Amino acid sequence: MRDEIPGDAPLLFVAVLDAEKASAGSQWRVRWQIANRTLRPVQVSEMWLPHSLFHGDKQVLRPTLVLASGESRVITLPVRCSPRSGETIENAFLILRVNYGEECRVFVQVRVECESHDSIKPVVEKVTMHPVGFEEDARRGRQEGQ
Repeated sequence: MRDEIPGDAPLLFVAVLDAEKASAGSQWRVRWQIANRTLRPVQVSEMWLPHSLFHGDKQVLRPTLVLASGESRVITLPVRCSPRSGETIENAFLILRVNYGEECRVFVQVRVECESHDSIKPVVEKVTMHPVGFEEDARRGRQEGQ
């Protein structure tokens, strides 16, 4: 899946490679491919999955993960998920804090198809990017317009 991000924003390709059940009950290891499709390096400093049904704690990367132009990496994140057979989890997100000259958040929207309690299939639906602080700026603009 590839989404165009306007302007000079980082264009990242993100895909789920697989999800493997860990030995502990609701623990999974999800492998993601992240590729930099820009001409500039992109630094990834944080990543997390905040959805209550498909959750991964915030990971601060020290040192940061640096993706050179055209480079692709596979990362593995631990995720908590207790799927019910036939259930679909909508609007889960992988959030990446990145820097490519300015700090941004990349929102990777994910749908999780729960085939059974031992099999889940996360699917990337959309990738968008917003500068850090855009919510605050938008809120300020709405308040000034009142």
